[in-house]
Amino acid sequence: MRRVLHTIRLCTLALSLALCSCTGVKRELQNVDCLLFSNPDSALVAIGQIDTSCLHTKALRAKYSLLQTMAIDRTGIDTTDYRLLADAVRYYKSRGSVEDRSRTAFYQGRLLFNNHEYNKALQSFLAALQLAEGFDNDWLKGMICTYIAMTYNENHNNTDELKYHQKAYDFFVQTGDSLYIESSVFYLALASHNNYLFDQSDSLFSTIPLSSRQYPFALLYIANNEITRQHPDTERAVRFFAKAKDFGAPFTLDMWHQYAYALLLNGDTVECDQLLSKLKKYPQDVKTLWWMFKIAKEKGNINQALDNLIEYCDKTNVYIKDMLTQSSYKAESEYYSKLSEQADLKRSKAKLISIISILVAVLIVLSIVSINQKRLMNLHSKLEDLQASYYNAHDIATVIKKELEENKSQENRIIELRSSYVSMYRQQFASIGSLYKKSLPHSIMPEKVELYVEEILSEIESGEKIEERLNRDLDNIMRKIRDDFPDFSPNTYRFLAYVVAGLKNTSIAEIMGESTTAISTRKSRLKQLILNADTQNHSFYELFLG
Repeated sequence: MRRVLHTIRLCTLALSLALCSCTGVKRELQNVDCLLFSNPDSALVAIGQIDTSCLHTKALRAKYSLLQTMAIDRTGIDTTDYRLLADAVRYYKSRGSVEDRSRTAFYQGRLLFNNHEYNKALQSFLAALQLAEGFDNDWLKGMICTYIAMTYNENHNNTDELKYHQKAYDFFVQTGDSLYIESSVFYLALASHNNYLFDQSDSLFSTIPLSSRQYPFALLYIANNEITRQHPDTERAVRFFAKAKDFGAPFTLDMWHQYAYALLLNGDTVECDQLLSKLKKYPQDVKTLWWMFKIAKEKGNINQALDNLIEYCDKTNVYIKDMLTQSSYKAESEYYSKLSEQADLKRSKAKLISIISILVAVLIVLSIVSINQKRLMNLHSKLEDLQASYYNAHDIATVIKKELEENKSQENRIIELRSSYVSMYRQQFASIGSLYKKSLPHSIMPEKVELYVEEILSEIESGEKIEERLNRDLDNIMRKIRDDFPDFSPNTYRFLAYVVAGLKNTSIAEIMGESTTAISTRKSRLKQLILNADTQNHSFYELFLG
């Protein structure tokens, strides 16, 4: 007995220590989360000091995985290691808070972006942005939009690049963070340049302050704007290229060739040739070949210009093919196509579940109606037997009165059940009718239900067979209508069959090729005509049309 008590105490102590450890780790992770924006370096140090052996649950491992990736990113370290985020991606795929799921999708996109997998990165960013709509974090939304724009830039989709940089700027303005607002202005200016909006681009670049680390880049792109215009101000272009050079702007090979062309146009031929002689040792690409063509043409070297142009055209064909293979439109369409398929599947499942539920209810009600009808028949039979066996008129009257009272109660119950049966029967047809000419997800349907649904859809299309079913299931309802209203056209009988079955106006409109408004008007007119007619079936029609 003592040994058992000792074991229990040890287990209790171990459980208490585990709970304390779990609570402590949670507190440390919360501390890291708070430090990420105010002091990312400290956050990285703090996450490195957490004992990973204490991460006992999937939720803790996922949180650690996400915060570690964020801390590395926030300290300016670009990583391509997918393993960092693996636990977070697995866990937050369908669980966790919306914000953590959005952050995970965003940083998964960042890893894909760093690995130059731009199509997959775009899909992750779009998923992150959709999730971000569910909570208030303008900074995160701004970052997501920035990277969506940057991905579009990599895919040469300049229109959407500008659109998302504008969205990012709007989000950062909401945060009031001057650093990110300044950065988003720079990217917005660059996107404007990529869309040949040179005046807008110049205006935005000119707002970048001298103290900004982006100031040298802004000078370089103002010069680039000027030389790319249809009618460039060459003196201004040379001035800004020189100023950018003095501020240590990182010229690309393409930018150096633009500078050389600006010098040539401005009359600085010697300086242009000196710069071109330094550039000869570097290989030419599609961008530099264009400027070499323009330089040769401006100098009057027609043969050299033609050679450059031919080589430019050859490289452009390869360049265009590369652009098409990494097209962002494909990635974007795949992402939204997946969303649409998931939504359609959910709707189809819900609709089929509804149909199955209605079918079950109809069978239950039919069974109850059948049982009660048999009881009613037994009562009538019992009354006949009593009348035959009693000779005293007073006794017969008393017994008949008693049985009639019970009989009346049963009749009322049958009327009530019949009304429920008709209601569910029509609801069933309304649900099945809405599947007309739509593909059925057979994999989630029981075989019997699938056959039943397909059979009814086939009958709906034929028109005649649906009347046979209605007569069989609903006490010859269509035969009664044909007898009481013999002058109706075949098209009207078919229309009434759909109305009696309970199909919605939209379904009837699709089946008969008419507008929903026309169907509604026609239904109202026929309903009024039938219910106002002098016929013994009035209450019966009222059950379906009232």
